[in-house]
Amino acid sequence: MAQLIALQFDTLLVCNSRGRLTNTRAIDARPVPRLFLGRSIETDSPGTHIWAVREDVDSTLYDRLKDLCEAEPRAAELDPALPPTCREHAWELLSPITFEHRGPAYALPDALPEFPRAREAPPERIREYLAAFPTWKPDDEIDPQEPMAFAFVGGEPAALCHSARAATRAAEAGVETRPEYRGRGLAVEVTACWARAIQNTGRTALYSTSWDNRASQAVARRLGARLYGEDWYLT
Repeated sequence: MAQLIALQFDTLLVCNSRGRLTNTRAIDARPVPRLFLGRSIETDSPGTHIWAVREDVDSTLYDRLKDLCEAEPRAAELDPALPPTCREHAWELLSPITFEHRGPAYALPDALPEFPRAREAPPERIREYLAAFPTWKPDDEIDPQEPMAFAFVGGEPAALCHSARAATRAAEAGVETRPEYRGRGLAVEVTACWARAIQNTGRTALYSTSWDNRASQAVARRLGARLYGEDWYLT
């Protein structure tokens, strides 16, 4: 298997021929990070982290960020209290910062349980099910986010999992539970269903979140997901 941190990088972001960031693979118009650093705790692969800067970063700043990222040591452990050693210096170089993200990255296991409340949606029913979720608009692009799985309570779509990012070799989960149905374990069930659908296409099912989203981390733990790295980026 390819190194997971590199696989996730390819699933999240798009680079030009010079290795500079040009786009995200998110369906929504999400800003491209000016600096992305993925740190791995894998020890059986040649690299321990992967980094890139946005295409509009000038050459002088690029060189300084390159030195910082390439000097970053392997993360012996991943903890919200242990940021990259280059964080403070990178903030100084890129200030002002409009957004910072740090969070764990997981790979979902191949052996996942099946739950009766969750099932993969036939493409012709997806729009119908999405109507129950006020955050989704009728003109939202659907095809790149398939497969989609939904969990039902009393016949009502209550939670969904879609491909928030997708590439040739992997896809990353995006999970939403309607507020009135939260706390019932539906996110676990619908994520497992989505992951099986992704794996059936020969791709790796990935899952990531932020360090302050404990509920999302709990979903990963309950599914037996493998914690392999951390995403950190500045915009």
